[in-house]
Amino acid sequence: MYWRIQLALKGGVTHTLRDVRTNNPGWADFNPVAITGMKFAFLGRDEKGKDLPYLLEMSGMESYNFFVEAVKSIGNGKVTIKALWFLGLVPNTNTVTGWVLKDSIMQISTVKGREYKGIATVGWKSGFVNNPPVSIVRKVK
Repeated sequence: MYWRIQLALKGGVTHTLRDVRTNNPGWADFNPVAITGMKFAFLGRDEKGKDLPYLLEMSGMESYNFFVEAVKSIGNGKVTIKALWFLGLVPNTNTVTGWVLKDSIMQISTVKGREYKGIATVGWKSGFVNNPPVSIVRKVK
């Protein structure tokens, strides 16, 4: 299932959000007690334009954040997605790690409070640290 964030929660419960390309993917509305991990399957393109499946995985974070970077046209009101941001706060640190998906896949590492172009973000959700931190994106066969 592509384009939907799958959250693993404390106690073995899972929750899948709506398509991140929609007007309301559900991140802001969902208030989990403790996220143990996040997965996101998506399609990227190779240099020939062929779709390739990828999987983003994050776990073991103190807290998690997701947001869509978008612009709205003044003329026709059309919203265009510029990037998808997946962030995690590494436990017992001030370090934010994560991924920005746009024309390419970019890994980021920065300081809490400066995670989006040097400024803080809202929308952080509590994590539950049960394993060492993981933050990877890999091609899926």
